[in-house]
Amino acid sequence: MRFKKVIISVTTTSVQKVRSITALGGYMANEKTNWNDTPSLDDLSVDWSYEVENPLGKRERIRVSLKDLKRVLGIKIVPVRVITKDIDEKGGFLDIEQCGAAVLLKNKLTVNQVAKIGFILGEEEIVSLAVVKNMNEVEGKYRTGFLFKDLKPEYETVINVIVTSKNY
Repeated sequence: MRFKKVIISVTTTSVQKVRSITALGGYMANEKTNWNDTPSLDDLSVDWSYEVENPLGKRERIRVSLKDLKRVLGIKIVPVRVITKDIDEKGGFLDIEQCGAAVLLKNKLTVNQVAKIGFILGEEEIVSLAVVKNMNEVEGKYRTGFLFKDLKPEYETVINVIVTSKNY
């Protein structure tokens, strides 16, 4: 069998590099080259831009739905108690994230209203001040979005563990 020597030219914008490649029986084997012989990428550019898409949409954090809470905690419902100066009501979780929760309530609250919110996740009883951030009527009840205020670090840890376990 005869060896055939082929010269291939690879060009970047500023550096031309020529490598010798030996072809044998339909297979090509690269001759060993030194890493320092590899041209730099200094003059390399692209004519398009790329922005990573956020899989959460506009959300900053992962939300754990009631369905996920049922699976993670092995329970059917997560009761929530909401207390304001006007009401003391029990509702149910719709979802939770590290900085807040959505609760289904019978009574209508107002945006920016402060409330005390309490619930049990696993074996941990969590109580926190919360501010109403949004509210929508759903079948005669109110889906109320709360933002936790001054949540204790140990409560944050419990919520983070549950949020993280959603993915497993």
